[in-house]
Amino acid sequence: GGAVEALNCTKDLSSCKIKIKGRGCGRFGAYSSTKPKCCMVNTKKEEFTYNAEDGLLTVKIQGECKLGDIEFVY
Repeated sequence: GGAVEALNCTKDLSSCKIKIKGRGCGRFGAYSSTKPKCCMVNTKKEEFTYNAEDGLLTVKIQGECKLGDIEFVY
């Protein structure tokens, strides 16, 4: 299991960034109406899956199950 500790969104003319501070490891899932351009976990680019039919976005969180940063860039 895991938990979202904080959420922040920043937007400028060229992009939108969703930053999530989360606790835990394993599969992280969220729903999104559009596919992100990229995903980073603790500043490292990570592969993710996006299902356009239901909007489910998933990324695997590796390593220790401690507090970490997940960032989606649109």
